[in-house]
Amino acid sequence: MTDFIIKYRWLIIAVSLFAGISFAALIPRAETDPEIRNYIPEHMPSRVINDSIEQVFGVQDMIVAVFTDSCIINPADLRQIKVAERGFAHLDGISKTTSLYSARKITSEDGMMIVDPLIRDIPVTDEAMDNLRRDILDNPFALNVVISEDFTAAAVTGTVNKIVPEHVTLARVDSITSSSKGDASVIMGGLPVIRQSIMKDVKHDAIILIPLALIIMLTILKLTIGDWKSVMMPFSVVILSAAVSMGLIPLFGWKISILSLLVPIIMISVANNYGIYLVTRYQELSEGDFTLSKRDMLSALTGILNMPILFSGLTTVAGLLGLLAHTIIPARQVGILSALGVTLALSLSLIFIPALIYVTKIQGIRGKWGKKENSGSDILARSI
Repeated sequence: MTDFIIKYRWLIIAVSLFAGISFAALIPRAETDPEIRNYIPEHMPSRVINDSIEQVFGVQDMIVAVFTDSCIINPADLRQIKVAERGFAHLDGISKTTSLYSARKITSEDGMMIVDPLIRDIPVTDEAMDNLRRDILDNPFALNVVISEDFTAAAVTGTVNKIVPEHVTLARVDSITSSSKGDASVIMGGLPVIRQSIMKDVKHDAIILIPLALIIMLTILKLTIGDWKSVMMPFSVVILSAAVSMGLIPLFGWKISILSLLVPIIMISVANNYGIYLVTRYQELSEGDFTLSKRDMLSALTGILNMPILFSGLTTVAGLLGLLAHTIIPARQVGILSALGVTLALSLSLIFIPALIYVTKIQGIRGKWGKKENSGSDILARSI
């Protein structure tokens, strides 16, 4: 193995870097999938029943605006609900609305059924308020449908259609609810809102979470290993394995889900371990025996650590593949991508890092002549 690494060291380094860059270039092509339905297997009984219902009645995605107050039956809140409901009804992206103002009051008079709006005019007197409360409590089409039993919350719902892009409709709905004046607080819900939140969360995690995790890992590596050349070796394995893992998503025809961004986090937490073992052991050998040639030192290094690293990596891969038994589809994908990423990190640690060590001059923990270097920033050196 040592002779192979030394002979093809530049080819190993070049191929590893080229593969990482190539797969990283595929990542922007991956699409985000915010659709919760796609996370559930098609053969699951509940999914089968739901799909059959939607084939008959169509997809009924609703935006729900819930207005909450200590008592929603007051002129200001009722006016706020009315403005929001009218705004929803005028949107091209919403085909049907329901609210207190769309509910009907059914009464009998002289043997005839009379259907009137539940609210004709906004009540302004205490007596009118009390009459409205009684009408609501006696109305099964309104109570606990568009208003809660304790009168602290009322809902305005809108059924979304595909005439207008969903994100445009959501933006207009937000504008309507924010411009409707009243004392009630507004809480938004429904599958379209959830999908929008998933898109925002995925972008947030990609922009904030992953770079932050990389910075934390790089800082800890610097504090423990010390030498920047030694730090960048395990760090490069993490970057390459994470890039390949995420680049496989569009290559497999998959989409990025809310769980997919766990893959680079898993790479950050797992993929650097094997490289750290090799680099720190090389530093120890460098300070301990100065008669060994670089080839002999590399041979001693790989001979000591190859099998423990191999077994450690294989057990990690086996554990990650256990996610294949998960019901949720994105969780299975995370298992496959993480297992492939760890396998690549294992391979890079066994051949790529030794190749880097051979072509790069890195310092021992205490320096060439046994004198402690960088004692102010090297925690590992201070602990020896």
